[in-house]
Formats: sequence, structure tokens, C-alpha cells
Amino acid sequence: MTKFRSGKKIGIITTEEFNILEYTFSLVTDRMEGLNKSSETWGFIHADIHYSNLISTSRGISFIDFGLSGFGYYAMDVASAALFTKSELRDELLSGYTNIISRKIDIAHLEDLMFLEICGLYVFRISREEMHIWIRDHIPSLIELCDSLLKGKTVFYNINQVGLAN
Repeated sequence: MTKFRSGKKIGIITTEEFNILEYTFSLVTDRMEGLNKSSETWGFIHADIHYSNLISTSRGISFIDFGLSGFGYYAMDVASAALFTKSELRDELLSGYTNIISRKIDIAHLEDLMFLEICGLYVFRISREEMHIWIRDHIPSLIELCDSLLKGKTVFYNINQVGLAN
């Protein structure tokens, strides 16, 4: 929220947008406080899964670029991958993941993690002046996502890398 606040100070995020982001962030972090950190849900994750960080080798698909990796919820990697997966293929992604972990994954939990992943993109770009126009152009999609999350709407199939798909 500190980075978003700096975006507000320099005028690329309005006060109203900041307030909506703050409420949504509070809601998401409150829901995450109740999540269980067990060996089944928490451990070493890549934290930046998308097509550019996957390569095909003779032994199958391999991950590269572990610059953001660390400890977190395994579902964060699923959320990251879902953002870069077409909506119509997201059920297949979930099916593959749940076959590995042998339990159901909570869509609302994934939506929260997807929101946090998207916020990471925005706060990274706030520091770069050349991205300020991009932020102003795309912030309505993020605010639309916030509004939906605050209203308890399921948005898993409509989220893209910047917010809600139009």
C-alpha cells in the first residue's frame, strides 16, 4: 500500500481509487490470515509462473528465472499461472493441480492471490515514470476487480494480468 500511496501522491492514482485499493487489500489480507500454513499448503514456490519463465527440454517443461521465488502458499503459483491461462482453459489448470495435491482448491483463495499478483505488477511499475501512462490507462480494470471482490462476486474466469477483462 505504501507504493500505491506514492502513486496517489504523484497523481497517477486518485484518492477514490486508492481508498478502494486499500479496502480491497484489507479484505484480502484479513481472509488470508485464516489460511493454514502446513506442509501441504506452504513451501518453496516460484512466484512468477508465466510463459516466459517456462522452457521445453528433452525431459519436459522446466522453470527458469527464480528471482521472485521463496516461501509462500503453493496456490500462489497456481494463481500466477491462471493469470496467463485463457479463461476457457483454467478448469484444466485447476484439474491438473488438484490431481497432484489430491484435494480441492478454493477459487476465492485463488482470486485473492491473483489480486495480490496483479497489485505486484502495478507497484513495480509505479517506480518507473515511463509506466505512469500505462497505469492510468489500466487502473480502471484493477478498480473494477476490487469492486467485484468487495461485493463477493466470483471473478476467476474474468481476471487478466491487469484486472478484470472488459
